[in-house]
Amino acid sequence: MEMQVIKSKSTAELQEHEEQLRAQLFAFRIQKAIGKLDAPHMINQLRKDIARIKTELQSRSEKGEVIKPLNIKKMTLPEEKEDKTTKKEDKKVAKATKKLDKESNKADTEIKEPEKPEDKKITTDSTPKEENNNDKQ
Repeated sequence: MEMQVIKSKSTAELQEHEEQLRAQLFAFRIQKAIGKLDAPHMINQLRKDIARIKTELQSRSEKGEVIKPLNIKKMTLPEEKEDKTTKKEDKKVAKATKKLDKESNKADTEIKEPEKPEDKKITTDSTPKEENNNDKQ
């Protein structure tokens, strides 16, 4: 895409076009990883087009034009959705275990009675030890 075409577009159109190019780039990268990419030169071309668009958007913002971000929803893969549910479940389990731990700690402190010094038996061995006479011979 030439810079003249980019400069003739509005800011919103440029932002939408950038998002489309990013999606294409993502698809090409996936195809490259799989080994089914027919035109590997397209990856570099898309990267350069995205850079041209970003450059134009940056120059417009420096000139004082207000550039609002697009309200594009983040693409989530089905695996990410599962991760969110497991995170929620993990948090619930963690809360439940903390609650149980607190309750068990309370029960432990209630059952234990403070130790009294009278309960401890001090034993002293006052019997003399026999000497081993075999070492002296």
